[in-house]
Amino acid sequence: MSSETPERIISKYESVKLEGKGMGRLVLTDRRIIFEKKKGILSSKVISEVTIDARALISVEQLQDFGVKIVHEGKKETISHKVTPNNPTDAIEIVQTISSMLGERKLIRDKSELSEKDSKMAKAKYLSYVLDTGSKVWELTSLSLSMLRGLGFEDWDRAEDIFERLSRTTASLSEENSFDFSNEIDLIRTSVESRSPEKVGEAISGFLDRVGNQLSSTTPTASEWKDYIHQENPNWDSLSYLFLFSLAVNEGIAFEENALESEKQTALSSAKKLIPILGVEFSQDLFKDLKTEGNEARFAEMASEFNVYLMDALQDSLRETSFLA
Repeated sequence: MSSETPERIISKYESVKLEGKGMGRLVLTDRRIIFEKKKGILSSKVISEVTIDARALISVEQLQDFGVKIVHEGKKETISHKVTPNNPTDAIEIVQTISSMLGERKLIRDKSELSEKDSKMAKAKYLSYVLDTGSKVWELTSLSLSMLRGLGFEDWDRAEDIFERLSRTTASLSEENSFDFSNEIDLIRTSVESRSPEKVGEAISGFLDRVGNQLSSTTPTASEWKDYIHQENPNWDSLSYLFLFSLAVNEGIAFEENALESEKQTALSSAKKLIPILGVEFSQDLFKDLKTEGNEARFAEMASEFNVYLMDALQDSLRETSFLA
């Protein structure tokens, strides 16, 4: 059963002349403008000669001869009708009523356009939030595993430099993306200060476990997006795959640098399994050439390519947000 309210008649005007159609009756409802004529001279039946949907109205104008010009959208072109009532008062009323209909339709259109713009803005902001989170997760994963790669040389100046960059990234994640890794960062700082490779390794491992747990949540960390429904990719769920891919790629870099062939192949296998999933999650046909034999050791290139993709996608999304604002 339809819940739509019945059409309401606003006014009727007898003895109205419609240019090209002759005399008839003009009926104004809250949805249509109808010009009717009797079927025959002796018949009481009426037929609709012209019907105009109020949603198609463009303009109404009172003419000097007290005629009324009504313009509306046709199927292929703009159509104009002139109606002339039998007295000036009716002409004024007709213009006022149709003007009111135009105003109501404009208000409905404006609300619809505003709602559509709000929806587009929310989508653009959400996408920016996901991509920004993803780019920072990618960065902190790369930095964490880069720090681990240098532990064998006990290059503590390098470790401290990486830690400062890692600290800035996690601070940004906390402030802008609602991730809190303050405890983990404090443990990493303490471990670096202790100059113990084992303690640094333990702290980094605990940190990455915490990142993975945060990303495995079914809802975003930022409260404003927890109830937001977004069906397209990339989505919040996409970030778990991004994190796993970043781990595989950055581990592969370490194994490749140290000529650990078996471990490198394990990392490559993990990356290859994730590539088609990322292609779906991020709507990109990524790394086609990895399917080619003999091109299996390019982890650094993979990391660079995907990082560039993330940053480009984020910039595009931010530009869309700025355009809609």
